[in-house]
Amino acid sequence: LSSSDGPSPLCTQANMASLRALILDHENTHWTEARAAIVQLRTQTALEQLTALPGTSPILAEYEKVRVAYVQAIDRANNDVDTTLLPVAPNAPACDMRK
Repeated sequence: LSSSDGPSPLCTQANMASLRALILDHENTHWTEARAAIVQLRTQTALEQLTALPGTSPILAEYEKVRVAYVQAIDRANNDVDTTLLPVAPNAPACDMRK
């Protein structure tokens, strides 16, 4: 039995190639969505403004706001990919992988 033959319900090479492409697209979409979300935050600019200020400033409170916004942006992007943009489960081939 070659690895390209099922038999059903086992995965074929074509099934695995389809799954590979889906997973790569899914993970790349995580990056694309997260990058788009964090670019809008202008995190580096916000941090530079805080550290460039003379004297005492509310650096810790501002840093925490920037940090929380960054984490939330990444979480939202990941959630969007997993639930709406390119979820893996409904798009994956319906077969059993060999052990």
